[in-house]
Amino acid sequence: MKISISIPTYNRLNFLIKAIEEIKKISDFEEIKLQLAISNIASEDGTSEYLESLKKEKINNLEISIFNKKRKEINSNWYYLNNVISNEIDWVWMHGDDDVIIDKDCISLLAPFLRDPTISFIIVPQVKRIGLQSPSHLTGTLQNMAESYGLHDLLGWVSQIIVRRQIYHSYAMHHFEITKNVNSREDFISKRYSSFPHVNYFFENFSQDKVILVYNKIIEEQVRPEDLNTHNAEPKHNRAFLEGVFFFGEQVARFLEKKNKKVPLKFFRYVNKNLIFLMLDMAINNRTMNGSRCVPLDAEYKIILQSLIRRVDEISFVRVALLLLECIEYYGPTKDMPPHIANLNSAIYNFEID
Repeated sequence: MKISISIPTYNRLNFLIKAIEEIKKISDFEEIKLQLAISNIASEDGTSEYLESLKKEKINNLEISIFNKKRKEINSNWYYLNNVISNEIDWVWMHGDDDVIIDKDCISLLAPFLRDPTISFIIVPQVKRIGLQSPSHLTGTLQNMAESYGLHDLLGWVSQIIVRRQIYHSYAMHHFEITKNVNSREDFISKRYSSFPHVNYFFENFSQDKVILVYNKIIEEQVRPEDLNTHNAEPKHNRAFLEGVFFFGEQVARFLEKKNKKVPLKFFRYVNKNLIFLMLDMAINNRTMNGSRCVPLDAEYKIILQSLIRRVDEISFVRVALLLLECIEYYGPTKDMPPHIANLNSAIYNFEID
């Protein structure tokens, strides 16, 4: 059996070097073999030169395969990575270039699940992020797990996903189709690119597949959940963050509506805040998750938010949330809205905010 630790990289040389150095230390485990696959199609920080030198290294029981060529489709790294993942690979660990595997015996831990022919996804989430209290292994369908722990928290952090080779291949082909023309700000908007295409794709196509949630500290937690998205405090990132969140929500809402399905509010858990509450905060108070200012929303974004709210299977929440959007229209700008309405943490809403 073979597992490929597969890294798409872009201008993160120092992080990439650290990640790879730790991968080299992973212990062998019986018949399970490792491949390190890397794709670099646009970096300009010395990554290309480093990868050329890495090709020459000989590391015991670690096969290295690298795609290191300039390509015009600068957002299509997952697709080009697919070209260097061996056909003999059984599993693909979708590893971020700024994350670090800290458990050198992780393959031994994962071995029983890698051997299980009924499992499609192995998820190894950040300990703080998923909200469990002690090491455990939980099994269910992707749909069940998303409803219990949140779709984004289950799949959003790419480094926690280990997926069957054939599923990864199908995603890589899909990813190329949706990203090959998304190379500018205008493309981002016109194509309504969600920034989390793998989450939408896996949920829409494999919601009934079996998932195992492996709750052990395998990957270094580089940031605390409450610190996530602080980079969006810069004005130039606010529009991208806003659209990334809303376009992601738009696609989720469209799929749920197509299936005539409603889900618990917890399904929309988004790191340390509910996705819908984050979007409401952006609509009412013009601020992102970490409190930084964002651009005001136009009517189109509020329609997206309304469609998402209507997919929640909690009638009282839907009624109050839609009424809240009507208040926005009635009161106008935030400064004119009564403070107890603008504050989503107010007791009047009485909803769980993760």
